[in-house]
Amino acid sequence: MWRRRMAHTSATRRIGVRMVGLLVVFRIGGYFPHKHNCSSLVNIDTAPDKELHHSSVVIKKRGGSYGNISWNVVDWQDPISSEESSKFACTMTPFKSFASGEEAQMCVHTFSDLVSNEIKSQKRWPDCNILPDLWNVAGKHDDKDESYYIDIGANIGSCVMEMLLGTNARIIAFEPHPMNLYNLKVTVSKLDRSYQDRLMLFPVGLGASTSTSTIYAGEDNIANSVIGNIVKDYDAQQFKKDKQFMVQVERLDSILDANAIKIKLVKMDAQGFECFVLDGMGADLAQKIDVIKFEYAKNWLDGLGCVDLIPRLNKYFKIYRGFSGGQFSGGPLNASAVDKVGKAVFDLLAVRRDHL
Repeated sequence: MWRRRMAHTSATRRIGVRMVGLLVVFRIGGYFPHKHNCSSLVNIDTAPDKELHHSSVVIKKRGGSYGNISWNVVDWQDPISSEESSKFACTMTPFKSFASGEEAQMCVHTFSDLVSNEIKSQKRWPDCNILPDLWNVAGKHDDKDESYYIDIGANIGSCVMEMLLGTNARIIAFEPHPMNLYNLKVTVSKLDRSYQDRLMLFPVGLGASTSTSTIYAGEDNIANSVIGNIVKDYDAQQFKKDKQFMVQVERLDSILDANAIKIKLVKMDAQGFECFVLDGMGADLAQKIDVIKFEYAKNWLDGLGCVDLIPRLNKYFKIYRGFSGGQFSGGPLNASAVDKVGKAVFDLLAVRRDHL
């Protein structure tokens, strides 16, 4: 999960990412000072030795609709519409994998944004550094060619890029906010086809039922995008209308087939929407997951009524604070122990009970 800065002026604020959502066609006029020139983007030729393709068996549906909104999984042959190109913009900057050292160009926001600023400065988002190590050791699914990494709340794609460049994982990602989704699509569209073949990107939010809702995004931290409610990083943070969109929400078990899929690792960052994500995951799918990396952010959880996240996870997982040298540490924890940590926002690891 993303970590938040809890004070506007803090240089070390940690953030949280949002639920994932659908691209819609609201007009945002005159916001971006510059448009990127797609012809200037550089294709990345260095691909993993072995190409991995998605099995259609694990996907139950690739599109849907509710009310006036419809969606389809991103087609990498034609990922960006002319309408998106006319409304949104980004600037390209180098991204460097912590695990492999491989570099690629990444599309980041043109306006001030916590994640974008960090990538422009450090070439990566540090919360994603641990993911390749978790992927390499997590779970009983030793055949990585048969397993998946699931990114719930992909933002502009920092962790997707770390997993694409730093592992050979097949990836299924969900992202809510149209502006973040656009950036992620631009980035991946400029990679070699072998990388694109490893990523399925769903432009929907995940929740307890099929529905539509408004997604709100905070100024200077668009990663703080929350479905159905406004929860601020700090008291003075603004949520402007030009970053609000209607998005479609789907159940995860309506998209993924629990009888066919193997999931080694999940990164879940839903800005307080985690309980709804778990409801929509269902017991069968939850029991196919080896490890979940998630952020515990009490303010966001309370703001969306998710007051029993740890007991829900404890049905299937043991909760740990840390991971180092191939070992999980600082646990297992129950809800009381988590509350005693005494931090507003921190990362936790949920490890399937029969794994350890």
